[in-house]
Amino acid sequence: MEIAYPLNMGTARVTVQHQVEYAVGLDWLHKAYLSVLDGRKDSASQIEQIGFFEHKPVYTLGARANRTNLIRPENELAAPLVQTSRGGDITFHGPGQIVCYPVFDLNSRKLKIGEYIRALESVIIASLRTTGLDPKRIANLPGVWIGENKIAALGVRLRNGISQHGFAINVSTDLSWYESIIPCGIENYGVTSVEKLGLKIEFDELIECLATKLCSYFDIHCYSPLETVPYS
Repeated sequence: MEIAYPLNMGTARVTVQHQVEYAVGLDWLHKAYLSVLDGRKDSASQIEQIGFFEHKPVYTLGARANRTNLIRPENELAAPLVQTSRGGDITFHGPGQIVCYPVFDLNSRKLKIGEYIRALESVIIASLRTTGLDPKRIANLPGVWIGENKIAALGVRLRNGISQHGFAINVSTDLSWYESIIPCGIENYGVTSVEKLGLKIEFDELIECLATKLCSYFDIHCYSPLETVPYS
């Protein structure tokens, strides 16, 4: 599904796809990057992109990931292991998890990558607070946390000043998938999900909240509310 929003700089396009292979997300990400890059020819009509994906099970490695953070050998993993160009270490994507790929022109906003990561964390924290949770940052550990358990992981890349990859939030994820890895290469900390914390929320309602807060935080004006529908 795609929703196009008019905004003061052009159009923001939101894409939502459920239960798709990781390669589908990477293909979308590449095309979205090219679209935003091409839009620099006429900044007044530049289209930025936000993709929300729910992937089929996959483990992904960041560009500088340490393979010692694999607890099980690769040939014993119950899901594929994919090398990516994002920052961060090893993580898991799968059903019940929202993966968001904001593809924004950070050059036009004069944002550095560290500032961008803090902005994404702020969006996640604000969105999760609407569910009744009390998320937080932990100094020197990227991501968003509930106590000492990570509920949202971040891994981004800048290419020609355009953001790629993004963040993942565990909504109703089967956390046993994480038993095969040291998530994000961070020892002595755990992972959690909205469901594990005893809350039930509609998956697409949280996507709607995230999209709205992303648009607000990055000054993308939405003239109509986001409408999402479940995919079969």
